[in-house]
Amino acid sequence: MEPYCQLYKFLITGYLQYEGQLIRAMSGQEEGQYGNNRTLEQNFFSSDYGIGYNCQYSVVVQQRAQHHINSCLLQSHTPKGRSAERSSMSSTDSSTGSGSSPLSEKSISPTCGFSDKSILNSAAPVLSNSGRLMHSLNLVSAYRHTIERLGHREEEVTTHHDKAQCTVDYIFYTVASKEVDSHHGRQMKLRQVKEGCLKLLGRYGLMSAQELGRLGGIPNTTLASDHSCLIAKFLLT
Repeated sequence: MEPYCQLYKFLITGYLQYEGQLIRAMSGQEEGQYGNNRTLEQNFFSSDYGIGYNCQYSVVVQQRAQHHINSCLLQSHTPKGRSAERSSMSSTDSSTGSGSSPLSEKSISPTCGFSDKSILNSAAPVLSNSGRLMHSLNLVSAYRHTIERLGHREEEVTTHHDKAQCTVDYIFYTVASKEVDSHHGRQMKLRQVKEGCLKLLGRYGLMSAQELGRLGGIPNTTLASDHSCLIAKFLLT
C-alpha cells in the first residue's frame, strides 16, 4: 500500500466505495499495475464472514448493544434510577393525565438517554455485500510522506530494492478531529488536525529514494533490512 492509494484513503477518510474499483490499483504499488482489468464486485465481502460494512463483526455489535440495554435496565432498578422514573412519570401524569411504564416502547429508562428504537437498531446486523466499507477510527499518519529538509519536496521511502522504491510501512494514530481535502489529484491534504489524548512528539526521519540509492539500496552493509525503521514518540495525556 502506497500513500494516497484507495486503501490509504480508506484509512484516513473512513470510507471506501470498493465496488467497481480496479483490483490492481487498490494498493497503488507499481507491481500491482500489471494484470487484467478486473474490478471488485459488490459481494466482495461475503456475508459468511460475519463482518458488516462498518468493519466490525456483526455478532460483536449485537453483543455490545445488548450489554448497553442490560446496563440501562439495571440502572432503572437502582434507587437513583427509580427516582428519575417516578419524576418522569409524575411529569407525564400532569401533562397527559396518564402514566407510562418505564419499559415502554418509547423509553427503556429516563436515565439512560437512548430510545429503545435507537438501541435496538444498533443491535441489528450490519449488512455486508453493500459495495462499500466504513470505519469510525479518526486516523492520521505519523509521517508526512515528503521530506522538507532537502530544500524541495522529495518523497519518503521505506523500502528500496530492485523492484520498487516506495513507502509501504506506516504508523497511524487517532486524533480528535480533522478535515480532509482530497481534491488535489492523487494526493490529499489534512487541515485543522486536532490531537486528542495521544499527541505526536517526534518521529524517526526517513530518506528519499535518491539517498538510499546512493547507499546501494537496502539491505546493504549498514542497513540489514530491506525496510527502513519507523519510530514515533507519543505523549498520552
